[in-house]
This record gives sequence, C-alpha cells and structure tokens, in this order.
Amino acid sequence: MIEKPYRSILKAISWRTVGTMDTFIVSFVITSSSLYLMSYKKVPEACDHISIAALDVDYGARQRANENLGICWLANHHESRAINAFEKAWTLDANSTVSSMNLASIYLKRKRIRLANRWFARFEKILSDNKVHHTAASLSLGLNLAKAGGKKNAAASYAFKLKKRFPKSEEDKRYKRTK
Repeated sequence: MIEKPYRSILKAISWRTVGTMDTFIVSFVITSSSLYLMSYKKVPEACDHISIAALDVDYGARQRANENLGICWLANHHESRAINAFEKAWTLDANSTVSSMNLASIYLKRKRIRLANRWFARFEKILSDNKVHHTAASLSLGLNLAKAGGKKNAAASYAFKLKKRFPKSEEDKRYKRTK
C-alpha cells in the first residue's frame, strides 16, 4: 500500500517532535542530576553525567554543557580534561567568555604565558565586540597575566580598574595583600 504524502509529512513532523522532546528531557534530567551531585561534593559522578549531555550532538546547549564540564573537571583537579572541554565549547561558540577566560587562567597557572595571553586577548575581544565590561575576576586575571609578562603599564591599568570598579571584591583585597 502506498502512503499518502500528507501522512508522510505528519509522521516525519511527529517523529522529529518526539525526538526533540526526548533529547530535551534527557538532557534536562542529566543537567539537573549533575548539579545535584556537585552540590553534594560528588564531582566525579557529576562530570560523568555532564559528559553525556556534552557528547549528545542533538542537544541544543552542547556548548554550555562543555563549559559546565570544564568547570566540573577543574573542580575535580583534572586540568587536561578541563582544557579539552573548554576548547570544545569554544569550537562550538567562539564567543564563549567562560571558555576563553578559564583557558587563559589554566595556562597562566601552568606558566604558559604566551598561550594564556592569546586566550585572554580572545576574551577581551569578545567583551569589546559585545560591549560588555570586565568582572573583578577577569581584571584580576588580566593583572596577573600582565605581571607575569613583565608589562608594568598594563598591570597598572588592570589594577586601577579593579580598584575603581570593584573596591570591595575578593580580587581587589587579594591584590592589595600581595602589593
């Protein structure tokens, strides 16, 4: 028996809808359970759950899942895995400030200053393109990068901005203690 065209179209739409809803529900459950696990200090299990969402090519928020996975791996002290997750998130969305800033921070910690500066420059370009301002954490990172690279003027500029914009922040207090 030959199927009528309108019936084929309806079947295709209904199957796609069911598939999309299924992916959404599964991803929501995975993300929720991951946050629950992290709140109870079960970080390795949380990372495993987030990995499922990050690998699901049908999941619409894969970039965000990879950012969360990177944060999870950092909390679990797996920097190499965090780097992979943040780079994947950045590949999916080149405007990922979370990925750019975290990668700059990791590479600074590893004393790979040129690579850290490259990621931080990407971060700052995203900020300027989107007319968004620095946070206390990003100014502190810029300050530490400038100091590590021997750029006194840039360090002074970041320190000034940190002091003016976020005078009561933990980052400013930390800077004042190390000054």
